[in-house]
Amino acid sequence: MTAEPRDCPHPQILVVEDDPATQALLKVVLGKEDHWQPTTVGDGGSAIEAWIRGDFDVILMDVRLPDMDGIEVTGRIREMERLLGRKRTPIIAFSALPSQEKRQKFLASGFNDFITKPAKMREVIDSVYRQLPEAPA
Repeated sequence: MTAEPRDCPHPQILVVEDDPATQALLKVVLGKEDHWQPTTVGDGGSAIEAWIRGDFDVILMDVRLPDMDGIEVTGRIREMERLLGRKRTPIIAFSALPSQEKRQKFLASGFNDFITKPAKMREVIDSVYRQLPEAPA
């Protein structure tokens, strides 16, 4: 069983996904978790704008986006975190590119975790939980 996050009573999750059906599914599934509050955007520019305006506990980032790829978006967020002195936001790559080589590339690019599409929703939820502060056992 996954521990419930202690320091995040109402986790803010940014979902960056260009497919409207997947976006809607993730919003519903994540919204069913206890007090999770997902926000969805459909492209990299909107993701950066949302990150600047918001205080997200986790970002679920599609790797293939219409305006820039998720690696570039993650790099820009990491650079802004450094320049602005903001906390490092856990970012989970969400991609249909399953090879171990790609996984290592994503992790080396600043992602905290990687989920292969199509993913079981339990896998997505567990990955988000792993990125949130956990309550002591």
